[in-house]
Amino acid sequence: MPEHKSFLSFGFRVFLYLVAGLLVSDILMYYVTDHRLGDSYYEAMVVLNVAKHTTLITTVAVNTIIHLLVLVLILATSLVLTHRVSGPMYRFEKVAEAVTEGDLTVNVKLRDKDYMKPQAEDFGLAISTMRRNIGDVAAASGSIREKLARLEDAQSSGEDPGDIVRGMRSDAAAIKEALSSFKTS
Repeated sequence: MPEHKSFLSFGFRVFLYLVAGLLVSDILMYYVTDHRLGDSYYEAMVVLNVAKHTTLITTVAVNTIIHLLVLVLILATSLVLTHRVSGPMYRFEKVAEAVTEGDLTVNVKLRDKDYMKPQAEDFGLAISTMRRNIGDVAAASGSIREKLARLEDAQSSGEDPGDIVRGMRSDAAAIKEALSSFKTS
């Protein structure tokens, strides 16, 4: 669930940027339009007419600048968030390709603030389990090959073939045990 909280945090930051931008825009609008109207109706009309044009131009300029700043902040936050999600996805893809090619020495390495750390740990555990089980199978198959060679020599050396066959059965059981953790269907 940490990723869910991070996306909520991102949405909340975007909302705060927008609210802050609107608040700054309203405060600037208040100070720009704070004019004295003068002593007569004519002076008031002139001041209001000038204020109307000045306010409109200032409002458009200030709102454009604020919106651009908010857009830059949203873009920067989005880039950081996507970098922390897409980077791990890229690493997962590369490790999966290596495992598909048979390399079980790889592991997903993430940066400190990257997302998907629990999934990377689970993936690493799966790879190490496969590596261990395949190592067990390789060791048991080597032992079977050795016992087969002994069995071939047993006829000439007088060694009891039954003992060798029992050892081979034990090795075959070890292979079956190592392979039992893999689901094939």
